Amino acid sequence: MNSWLRDPQKLGLILISGLALFYFTQLPVGQLYRFDEFLTLDRTNGFLRFGDWTTVYSSNLPNFQKPPLQYWMGAVFLGAGVDETVAIRIPSWIFSVVCLVATASLARSIVPAHPHAAPAAVILLASSTEFWSHAMSGMLETGSAAFVTLALLFAYRALKEPANWWWVAVAVGLGALQKSPGALAAVAVFVAGAALAARLRGVALPGLRSRIFPVAGLLALCLAAAWPLLQILLHGSAAIRSAVDNELIGRFSPDATSGMRGFGDVWGIVIRDEPFLRLGAIAGLFVLPTLLRDPRLFGFTAVVLGYVASIVLAGGAVYPRYTLNLVPLFCAVVAVWIFQSQARLRRKWILTGIMSLLLLGPLKPAILVSGQSARDQAAQSTVLPTVGMQLQDDETLVVCGWDRKTRFSPGAVSFYASNGRPFVYLTQKEDLGPKLSALTGRPIRGVCSSSSFAELSEVFDAAEVVERLAPDYVVFTVRP
Repeated sequence: MNSWLRDPQKLGLILISGLALFYFTQLPVGQLYRFDEFLTLDRTNGFLRFGDWTTVYSSNLPNFQKPPLQYWMGAVFLGAGVDETVAIRIPSWIFSVVCLVATASLARSIVPAHPHAAPAAVILLASSTEFWSHAMSGMLETGSAAFVTLALLFAYRALKEPANWWWVAVAVGLGALQKSPGALAAVAVFVAGAALAARLRGVALPGLRSRIFPVAGLLALCLAAAWPLLQILLHGSAAIRSAVDNELIGRFSPDATSGMRGFGDVWGIVIRDEPFLRLGAIAGLFVLPTLLRDPRLFGFTAVVLGYVASIVLAGGAVYPRYTLNLVPLFCAVVAVWIFQSQARLRRKWILTGIMSLLLLGPLKPAILVSGQSARDQAAQSTVLPTVGMQLQDDETLVVCGWDRKTRFSPGAVSFYASNGRPFVYLTQKEDLGPKLSALTGRPIRGVCSSSSFAELSEVFDAAEVVERLAPDYVVFTVRP
């Protein structure tokens, strides 16, 4: 075999560097198209628009639903004059490199006697279309996955080498600044699962008896709470209610009216996108703790079981993209399972290659990872700037947003059309009466799809068409 293939550390470095460079060249391809990407654009620009780096602004108002880390990073690039699409995607690309490194390190830590598992894990993660579709976007998921993976990596090491608890705290703190306290929850479940398995097997875990453990745990809690506490100090208790009630309790609390999700829903959220990889990893998580005689590995099993349980019980909306937090772990587990076997090294690499091909390989064409949604999103950046140029200083902007097929993202409205002022976004037809009545006596300029404007006119016949814009939008005004 070639010398570079015999040196797994060198191979891993070559793979990660090559993948990072390949996907960096794809950052400018396509356009922002996910609904939430425009929210990222708006919140990122909010730091530059308002000059306030201690508050996230969304739709030109303080917003407490998401923390600032990725928005801060994007604002640095946006402020430096980088194209808006590239500026919004660069942070996710950076986090994708972190993910690749963390995944390789996790595989190497689990089976240090089989170092080729590390570059194999890199290849498997790089073969995930779901991974790169988010890494080449303005979404927050790649950063969240990076910090969850780092936190689990250091927690795994810390159970035998307690000094790693400090790095766990850092990863948890950064994860809480990225999207949510997901890394904190993952570590808590991991530690509980590993401790239970070790107790049942009569195995001592030095990391749980170390004095560093409780101190680092307290530090992790403080770092995770730092941003919410700052928002409470700046904006009052409404900040914590918005962040916790809407994003955590409201989403993941059980709801007796909606009931529990069934097998089909769980399959669609956890497995469907990459069944060979994910089913193999889940099976491995039940086999490897016994096969490798390592009770710490059951901590990873507990994390996956806990995640599935949260999906089953969640009363709010949950999406398949949330599972991206576990994809690096899945890839590390599959690579470990392959390379801990007694087969010849060449056969292990062949099996890894087959798995990679089933996932369509590590080098994805740009159209696959930066493709468009079902409808053309060009209107977000063509129609809305026209509306923004027409908007007068004394007018209130009104936007129809109840038709999912034709609606604009509030983030796009804010960035392209609002001129830095709050606006009225009609999320459902039932909003028409009360929200427009509240604007009585004020001049209004609005934009709707033709079908939504027809519905608006039935309730509010004072609207006058100013202009029709392609592909099928109406700009209208209402004068007092």
